[in-house]
Amino acid sequence: MSWNAWALAVEALSWMELRGMSERMALAHTSRQMGITDAEDIAKAHEMILETTRRRNLIDKIIVEALPQRSFKGLLPGLKAFLRLFTYETKFKGASLEEAVAFARIGRELLGWIRMEPVEEALGRILSMEVDAVIEGQDDVGRLALSTYHPTWFVRYCIRLLGRHEAVKLLEWNCMEPPTYIRLNTLKGPEKQLLKELRREGVELAETELQSVYEVLSSTRPLVRLRAFRRGLFYIQDKASCLAALVANPKPGQTVLDVCSAPGAKTTHLAQLMENRGKILSIDYSPRRVAVWLRETKRMGVDIAYPA
Repeated sequence: MSWNAWALAVEALSWMELRGMSERMALAHTSRQMGITDAEDIAKAHEMILETTRRRNLIDKIIVEALPQRSFKGLLPGLKAFLRLFTYETKFKGASLEEAVAFARIGRELLGWIRMEPVEEALGRILSMEVDAVIEGQDDVGRLALSTYHPTWFVRYCIRLLGRHEAVKLLEWNCMEPPTYIRLNTLKGPEKQLLKELRREGVELAETELQSVYEVLSSTRPLVRLRAFRRGLFYIQDKASCLAALVANPKPGQTVLDVCSAPGAKTTHLAQLMENRGKILSIDYSPRRVAVWLRETKRMGVDIAYPA
């Protein structure tokens, strides 16, 4: 297990709690702050952050039951982050006892022996706990909330709106890992040529019902590390986002107002549909997000979009 990945994940989760940052923003901030640039360390930290955050309600329930006097809320953000990551790795990733010992050692190195001392006993309790027993100890709504990683208010809302049977189907479906989709950027060349470039880099795709949108079946490397990505031959974008521009159906030569435009997925899709002819006036409230928008529109070869 990479020490750097743990350091990134602990620090990023702490920033998320302190400042309300998104996962990506917190990780980017932390990697710059700590000077960690190794792609594998960042990718592993990203996985840890996302999967821990996704299961946070159940992970927190396990920690609360393991801590003496149920004192989780009063802990420092770094300790909370470490306990969440430790619980994810040991209870959901199936880490061995030897790995768990190594994780505890990393925690002491990152946070210090004195800060770790109040939670040392809880680490052993977490290892001995059964996740199913924690879930089964709740009422019906509580069990659904914990087993599907949703807040109880949302579970109650879904049951009230859809009925229990349909609500359970929705909540369970929402736990599944969604497919990855890309939109081929025909501003950079004919679709057949773009497909050939991606196959050459080891990407296997399947057509969807949407124009220029493909499901990624496999890739020999992370998509963002492909030469085709750097050249702007495709955009990683889900089908719902792609559908918005297709429904709008802008024509070459038109003027389009693009509100909440960053990070640029729909802007670049609109420009593609307009064949880079016309004008797109793009508005976003966040200077940080506009900076991302500028980078993405440049990468995708968009010439007709202007920040307004």
